[in-house]
Parts: sequence; C-alpha cells; structure tokens
Amino acid sequence: MPISRTADNYPAAVVGDTAYALIAINGQSWLTYRWLRSSKPIEQLTAADFHLRQRMADENEFAAEIADLEAHVTQERALDRVSIQTPPSSIWGTPQMATQYGPGIILVSTAGHGGFILTPERNHEVHSAWRDYAGNYEHDCDWAIIAHTFPELFTERERRQADQTLRNWRPHAYHLATGLIVETAESRELRRQAFERLNAANLVVIAAQNDPNAPGMVECTATRGGDRRATARKFLVPAQEYERRSEFGFLIDETVHQPA
Repeated sequence: MPISRTADNYPAAVVGDTAYALIAINGQSWLTYRWLRSSKPIEQLTAADFHLRQRMADENEFAAEIADLEAHVTQERALDRVSIQTPPSSIWGTPQMATQYGPGIILVSTAGHGGFILTPERNHEVHSAWRDYAGNYEHDCDWAIIAHTFPELFTERERRQADQTLRNWRPHAYHLATGLIVETAESRELRRQAFERLNAANLVVIAAQNDPNAPGMVECTATRGGDRRATARKFLVPAQEYERRSEFGFLIDETVHQPA
C-alpha cells in the first residue's frame, strides 16, 4: 500500500487491521500505531489518535518497515493457523483464546500472559539446550524457541525476530543449539554479564528519583556491583548527567558525586 498522510501531514499507512504513522515528538521520529476499529480514513487521523511503538530514523526506514509488515501479513494469511477451542487451563492461567499453529503446537493467551503449549511428541523436537520438559514456552521470549524449531510455521519477519530474541536473551543456549557463536555486541545478555564483571567493585545505581529539595538533581541509591543485597548508599547526580547513563546502569564516582 502506498504511503499516505494523516490530517496533520505525518506519513502513514494501513497494514491489515492496523494503521501506522511516523510521528515527530521532541525532534525525534516515532513509529506509532492504531487498531482500526472504525471506517475513519487514515487521512482524517491525527497524531493524537496513535500510540507509540518504537523510535525510527526517517521516512525511508518507515517505508521499509511498512513493506516488511505487509509481507508479514501476506505470509501470515497463507499459514495454516486456526482458532480452536481453548484448553481448560495453562500454567499462565485460564486461556481466553487458543490458536493452533500446527499439529501439537498451540498458542494460548490469558488475561495476563500466555505462550505455546506443545504435545510431548512435538516437544521432543526442541533442542535439549532450551527445551522446557513440560512443553510450555511463554510468549515474551521463549516463543522464539518455537519459531526457531518449527520455522515453516512462522513468517520471515517472525523468524528474523526470533533469531534476534534468542541471540539477545539466550546466547549460551543458542550456541549449544546451533553451533554458532554469539558476539557480545549482538546479545543484551552478554553485554549485561560483561558490565557486571567489569563493575563488580564499583558503585552501580539500583534506584533513582528526582530530589524535590535539589532541583535539577537526581537522588541515586547505589551498591557495589549493583547487588541489591549489599549495603546501599545515596548520592546526588545532576539530572542531565544521569540521563546519559549506560545501557545497564549509572556508575557513581565518589570523587565527583556528593552523598545525599
């Protein structure tokens, strides 16, 4: 579908039952979305009608994302996924919906969570490095194990996202299951482990809040290595400096940051 414009002139497009727009907020571009619950044309929607999804660089990236989503929807419709009667229970609670992705592979959703449930026969096909022996794979992260094991049941976009998810969160199991080495730069879990090793003796902030008695300052609670069981100390850090914290936390410099 060609890129259109919203009523306030933002790039927008409809893919399946969802409208997407590239909205500028504080000088940054964001991919936003809105479920289409009415026949209101996208040209009549404004930025206020959309919800934030993720940062984007520019209109070229937005157009590429829309093309990828369109391919995903087309491939998804071609898959043999069917709604079925919900099972009576799951480890995540009472199922409200259930979709069969293939023989012995069911995705359930509950009021608060959900995931894939596999029969023992299908579960045996999952590599032992990340197999759940009860056949339950939650949808936040472990769904990717199912997409990796049964790629024919998923779209190209889903397979790509699954690979990224497993490299990010299950790098050691990924190596065992695939034989491929995951580099630190491509795995959040490996970067976290490296940060913790490097800063085991340093003061790492574990909690922070604006200090009402010191405008422009953040009151930071820190412990050695970020260990929440260790003795905590409080420091004041300029808010602008704290905003530049690293991916895994802010380091206190006792020669610079004053105790709170």
